[in-house]
Amino acid sequence: MNASAAIEPFAIKGADVDVASLLQLQLLAHDTARLFNDRTRSRKAGDQRSKFRGQGREFIEMKHYQMGDDVRRIDWKLTARKQQPFVRVMEEDRHAEQAIWLNLSSSCFFGTQRCLKSVMLVHWAAFLVWRFLHLKHPLRIIIQVGNTSKELTVSNKAQAAFACQTLIECHDLLASQFKIFDSAPSFNWPTHWHSRPNLWVLSDFLQDDLDELQMSIPYERVNRVNLLQVTDQFDLQYPKAGQLAVSHNNKTTFINASNQQARSQHEQQALELQNKLSEIAVGFNGQFIHSISQQFQWQDVSQWSI
Repeated sequence: MNASAAIEPFAIKGADVDVASLLQLQLLAHDTARLFNDRTRSRKAGDQRSKFRGQGREFIEMKHYQMGDDVRRIDWKLTARKQQPFVRVMEEDRHAEQAIWLNLSSSCFFGTQRCLKSVMLVHWAAFLVWRFLHLKHPLRIIIQVGNTSKELTVSNKAQAAFACQTLIECHDLLASQFKIFDSAPSFNWPTHWHSRPNLWVLSDFLQDDLDELQMSIPYERVNRVNLLQVTDQFDLQYPKAGQLAVSHNNKTTFINASNQQARSQHEQQALELQNKLSEIAVGFNGQFIHSISQQFQWQDVSQWSI
């Protein structure tokens, strides 16, 4: 069976989310060989458990270097052999606390092909839940829909399954109320979080006040911040379709999508948003990952620092 055939059952499609699809993602999260096809099959890349002498911590495996990784953990021999940087993953990294903030704003309930952005974000969140549970990370997840916020902790399979069910309920809430949401809610750092987690923020960020987001995350209370953005192709570039009707809060306006100035301005705004998100992530020692919903494949997860 080839890689594409193996991953096809996990394809993300449509406007709805079902619990079976989210539960099935635990198979993908547990067997990352389905995703990381470039990893050596003979375990020469350090996939086996062994001791990394001199550090007093157990060495687990090698992974591709990601922005924000400690350069002191680069394995130079493997890097030279593979012609791309690899870093050692230590036991303490495996058990670092993770926190997921999923922001389902009204702009997420949109998609021109394949699936709604909100559907993809929910699948991403579920995948991270199962992946972190498999790696034995302490995990918190906050799901924001309008002014509704739900926080869960996940430390076992029952809690992970409950998190999947909660994700579906929140998506159903978005589907029923997205037309009345004015803007994305602000993120308030939970005062009861006393650890320094790796924070994963999942959104399309089209309605977020990025300056407010940046100010709301206390630098000293977080280890790193990873920003995962999903966009529709329409968010990046208008189709040449003449007058486009855009509705919000029961009001309809029209955009001349064939006007070059309007198209250029739209594309520039999308680029500026991505640059700002990248700047924020780097400032918090993390990653900015951008995916277009029509093009995303599960193999792309190999670029996430998991």
